[in-house]
Amino acid sequence: MKKTTMFGIPIAAAALALGAAAPASAARYDNAKSLRSDIAQLDRQIDRALVKRQITRREAVRLEAQVDGLQREFRSYARGGFERWEVRALDRGISNVRRQLTKDLNDGGNGRDDRPANYRDGSGRR
Repeated sequence: MKKTTMFGIPIAAAALALGAAAPASAARYDNAKSLRSDIAQLDRQIDRALVKRQITRREAVRLEAQVDGLQREFRSYARGGFERWEVRALDRGISNVRRQLTKDLNDGGNGRDDRPANYRDGSGRR
């Protein structure tokens, strides 16, 4: 004779139903190693570009602040495992910093992209 719950559903069937529902509701993703690696790689690339004078100090400070923000987000999200939207948010942030670093590298480290078009220094030069 099968054991049943008070609603007449066999216990084994109820356990299977609950087990099947849990992964869908939790929807956790464990990309921690890859995300952490990508963020650390960005940090190293920024440092290397600054040392090689491929980007300005101002550009490096801005990019490093963005990477620090990604690291804070990573730690916050990692506490309970990653939800799909958290992984996407981190991926998007990493892509944005990469894109900005590439842009800064392509401007030759002259920092011109940091200045408004009508910027003039104290000497009256642009």
